[in-house]
Amino acid sequence: MHISLSNLAFKTPQHFPLHHPILPPKPLHHQVSTQSHVNVLKGSGYLSEISKKIDHEEQYRIARSQVNRKVLELEGYSIEGISVGGQETCIIIPEFKSTFDIGRCPSRAINQNFLFITHAHLDHIGGLPMYVASRGLFNLKPPTIFVPPCIKEDVEKLLDIHRTMGQVELNAEVVALDVGETYEIRNNLVVRPFRTQHVIPSQGYVFYSIRKKLRKQYAHLNGKQIEKLKKAGAEITDTILSPEVAFTGDTTPDFMLEPCNSDALRAKILITEYDHLKFLEMENRKKGSVIFGDFSVSDIEWLGTLAEQKANIWVGKPSFTRWKGLTGAQSCHPPTSWPWHILPFASATFLDDSFSIDHARQHGHTHLSEIIANAQWIRNKAVLLTHFSPRYTLEDIRQAASKLQSRLSAKVVPLTEGFKSMYT
Repeated sequence: MHISLSNLAFKTPQHFPLHHPILPPKPLHHQVSTQSHVNVLKGSGYLSEISKKIDHEEQYRIARSQVNRKVLELEGYSIEGISVGGQETCIIIPEFKSTFDIGRCPSRAINQNFLFITHAHLDHIGGLPMYVASRGLFNLKPPTIFVPPCIKEDVEKLLDIHRTMGQVELNAEVVALDVGETYEIRNNLVVRPFRTQHVIPSQGYVFYSIRKKLRKQYAHLNGKQIEKLKKAGAEITDTILSPEVAFTGDTTPDFMLEPCNSDALRAKILITEYDHLKFLEMENRKKGSVIFGDFSVSDIEWLGTLAEQKANIWVGKPSFTRWKGLTGAQSCHPPTSWPWHILPFASATFLDDSFSIDHARQHGHTHLSEIIANAQWIRNKAVLLTHFSPRYTLEDIRQAASKLQSRLSAKVVPLTEGFKSMYT
């Protein structure tokens, strides 16, 4: 067991300081002294009005940031962050003063004392130097950064490089926390890594609450008798660890089949990735319609087959412009006999066959259809879906969550910050 640093409370400034050049005052061409000039301004209330405007602007900026801040309330915990596949992932649990992965270092992650890195891909670790530097800028205590042991040395080198390039201090404690080890965050909270499967070394994390429970053999005793046993040095309680929140990071669904990972699947909240939504397209095919986006050469034959089957093909306007180049046809448009429906927005979402289960596995990710197939192992009270591909819209994601919800007893919630509606 490692020795943890004290968990002090700090308050991060709402905004980074703005650095504007300070220009010298312009010379006065009239015979008014500086002191009398200031007195005139004060007397007119001019400076007072400027001060009020600045205060109002700052209050507005703070209020706007609070309105735009998306916080999910799940099982007694506040969870916020952003997770867009291949771009950035950062999940914040304020109650634990902790962040899972750092993405591009969103400002609200800076106030968290503990950072847990699942693996070394840039969309999960790219903002690490900024995170450490920003805490120093705001005079916050050096953070504790937990990493898989195999990347600890490289993470320290990364920080050294930025120290040298920026000629700055980057103070942080980097802790190699391996699967099977336990770290005490505070006296009632510990964390343990668990094994995940990605294309590079990776691990997830489970937070456990700790409570003491009187042993059964002493349940019949009164207070004085229990106190007497305690003074005699008897161990009268058992330590109960309850899994509260689990975060997988990027992984295939194989982690669910490992018995030693069972705590991740019975934590109150499971935060995991669902990268590919191919089953949506399959459902649409059954209904005789296909949502289609930009064309590729491999799609032409498939589209012809669908047209022959009288399938309804929904397509974005820009896709038509590629038809001529891909087929060598004289016209820029597909045959008019095909059952096309032009969508009113710029482009459609293409949930294509290239993103199959095998494709997801080869890239170390989870296909939603596999989660549905393994739903019987999930015993969590809530499942937070993350790491959707940026090619999907809010409507796609919500439909996927609804599909999964029908197969799980847990509450299914998608993290949609960073995604847009198909109608915008």
